[in-house]
Amino acid sequence: VTPAPVPTPGASAGVATLPPTSSLRVTAVVANDGNVGEHGLAVTASVQPAAGGRTSQRTASIALAPGASEAVSLGVIPIVAGRSYQLTVAVTPPAGEVPGSTTSRTFAVKVAPNSAPPPTTTTTTTAPAPPRRPADGPPPTNAPPTAPVPVGPRQAVGTITRPTTPSTTTTTPGPVAPSATVWAALRRCESGDDYGADTGNGYFGAYQFSLTTWRWLGYPGFPDQASPATQDAAAVRLETLRGWSQWPACARTLGLG
Repeated sequence: VTPAPVPTPGASAGVATLPPTSSLRVTAVVANDGNVGEHGLAVTASVQPAAGGRTSQRTASIALAPGASEAVSLGVIPIVAGRSYQLTVAVTPPAGEVPGSTTSRTFAVKVAPNSAPPPTTTTTTTAPAPPRRPADGPPPTNAPPTAPVPVGPRQAVGTITRPTTPSTTTTTPGPVAPSATVWAALRRCESGDDYGADTGNGYFGAYQFSLTTWRWLGYPGFPDQASPATQDAAAVRLETLRGWSQWPACARTLGLG
């Protein structure tokens, strides 16, 4: 399995402890001991939560000559960090060739929990407000008023008025939210507009979320098991945070920038 199990002192045989991860890649080494002719063998990997729940399966077919062996990749199976699973790999020969000769191996898989990030402490310092400035005006004085000084004839003084520049306010429109037609086109491109899509490629639901992205958005469970309204809300939030680049192929096809 990938990621590789970490050494665990005292662990019993048949128990694999994995580092924190959201997916499990299974590769099985299958050998034909000679009882089966060179026909197709069905190899199946099943992962079931130890606490009960949905079982995920991946199947591959190979043809082995008697006495030959081969490593078979069974793809990626989504899992959740901090939980335990039962992994079963079974090999079944063609129907009627060797009746009842299905061979299987079962392992207990424990996935370590994610490490919690250290808490972030923010200290806010508020600077004191500057002292209020008194209203402008002449300083007080106790001196007696002075007698008027005679002056000659006054000359007319012109008044200069400065031209004023009208203020201009420019308003930039905000981004326009994608329409329902755009989202419908994206769903058809990603999954054929199937909210329950689970094709075994590691992506789920109408918008083909990976489990890593689904958990990052804060949603539990599997995307394809969530309601259409929940999947729609998750897609809108992802586009707001990360843009259309989260759906690169369909974004190019639909001309979404």
